[in-house]
Amino acid sequence: DALAHAVPACLVLADCYEEGGRLLGLECLLRTLQRGVPTAVDAHAGVVLGALERLGGICSRDGAAAVSVYARCCVRCVATTAEPEARRTRALRLAEELATLAT
Repeated sequence: DALAHAVPACLVLADCYEEGGRLLGLECLLRTLQRGVPTAVDAHAGVVLGALERLGGICSRDGAAAVSVYARCCVRCVATTAEPEARRTRALRLAEELATLAT
């Protein structure tokens, strides 16, 4: 599927050393997650969430725009989770992550 190619490409950009590249990667990732079929997004959510957890602290230093796009990517991953218990677990984990960014 197209997400199998798009998600890694977005994550490579998001892992960029420069702030502008990270923001571009997160924006591309958000658009990819928004346009993807929810079941396909859910299938890639583990990889995406792992990358987002890794990028959380970096995004907080990049400013409000990066944190906003980061948070929207997190919400999209949770929203497309099919299984209610998995959705709850992901939501709690990401809520903790986002709370640390706010402090």
